[in-house]
Amino acid sequence: MRLVELDSLRLALVGLPGSSGLSTEQRKRLTIAVELVANPSIIFMDELVANPSITSWLDARAAAIVLRTLLLMKRGGRVIYGGTLEGIPPIPDGFNPATWMLEVTTSAAEHRIGQDFAEIYVNSAQYRGTTQDLTVLLGALYAACLFLGISNSSSVQPVVSIERTVFYKEKAAGTFSAFPYAFAQGLVELLYIATQTLLFGFITFFMINFDRTIGKFLLYLVFMFLTFTYFTFYGMMAVGLTPNATLAAVISFAFYSLWNLLSGFLLPKPSIPGWWIWFYYISPVAWTLRGIVNSQLGDSEDHIVGPGFEGTVKEFLETSLGFGPGMVGVGVAVLAAFVIFFFGIFAISVRKLNFQRR
Repeated sequence: MRLVELDSLRLALVGLPGSSGLSTEQRKRLTIAVELVANPSIIFMDELVANPSITSWLDARAAAIVLRTLLLMKRGGRVIYGGTLEGIPPIPDGFNPATWMLEVTTSAAEHRIGQDFAEIYVNSAQYRGTTQDLTVLLGALYAACLFLGISNSSSVQPVVSIERTVFYKEKAAGTFSAFPYAFAQGLVELLYIATQTLLFGFITFFMINFDRTIGKFLLYLVFMFLTFTYFTFYGMMAVGLTPNATLAAVISFAFYSLWNLLSGFLLPKPSIPGWWIWFYYISPVAWTLRGIVNSQLGDSEDHIVGPGFEGTVKEFLETSLGFGPGMVGVGVAVLAAFVIFFFGIFAISVRKLNFQRR
């Protein structure tokens, strides 16, 4: 309501058109405000491009209020306006903003100044990134890693549970030995994980606007591989320590929830209560997120702005998420340690525990 300057009318009744309540221009602003409540990524107001009907019945001030929230695109879906239009004289006093925008963004206007408005926007300071863009990027990476990791863990548990029954029989017959069996179980999973990592890595790395260097690409693959591996071995370990796959799934879900909550994304590290910070450091998902972000963006000096922040990507990661510089090598080592730990517990459980009931 503040965005479209309706805050002073927050207790008013909408009323009946033309007879009571809000005026026509206030109703139009209210319609836009209602759509904004859901916090959508984008709202298409194509009527503004065809004609200024979205701001018809609005005076110059009311039209300016509406246009302040708009993003204007030219043919082909290329952004040319998002709050400031460079290379164009300012709007005259009392001129309707919608009409002015339609006049100054034509092909003839581009020809007159000898520039493409879309190129002007891409090269503008406004285009170069916001904290929200960065948060969306981190969220996409985080969600993908968590979803695929849990999928790996969940899908391997029924298989390991069934195979363990066969192992009990063969072990009793003296055919199988615990550690070679566990090693074979882990080795066969690594082949699937490697294939998964390559497919996922090639698709997502080039979709995201990371620095396209061989070093960063390899680090991206390393962190993805270690993440998928520790999730898979965690699923195997959970089965090894429990009588059946159902109980293993229940226990695993509890850990997934804690890892999700205290990984440093939903609740950033600086905001985690002191008595829970210890869990952040033993959460493998936290090290995955920190490792990927630091390896890809930890050295970025790109300038970004956002609510209460203006500085570089590197500074934002440190102040808002608590991701200090470096730590890439440490992140790889910690994730490798989780892989070894989970697999080691699985191997020991296969050797020491027997849940078979006669």
